Amino acid sequence: MSSGLDQLEHLLAWTADARQVVVRADVLGELGGLGPTDTVLQAWVDMFADDVAALLQPLAKALGGFAEVRMQEVSGWALDDCDIYDGVRFRKPPFTSGRVFHRRGSSELYLVFIT
Repeated sequence: MSSGLDQLEHLLAWTADARQVVVRADVLGELGGLGPTDTVLQAWVDMFADDVAALLQPLAKALGGFAEVRMQEVSGWALDDCDIYDGVRFRKPPFTSGRVFHRRGSSELYLVFIT
């Protein structure tokens, strides 16, 4: 059985270490239905405190959009407590866009990527 970190490294261009990772993928739309079906990948990542700043430093700040709504629904985090970054650095096909949410004052990240 693979760990959450193994799953994250398989699905995204993720190379950072973490204490704990929980990955969840949900299908949006209707399987077998008409029109496109997208997948949303969500991951809660508890990093080592010293690694958070180094990981976030090169990322550009971003607006949340769909990812913002999804993060709040699933994580329960208040948006006012988070900084939002563009996740382009971690994107890997089939995912086309993503956001990285950092809960200020913590070592926790919440990732939301969509196909």
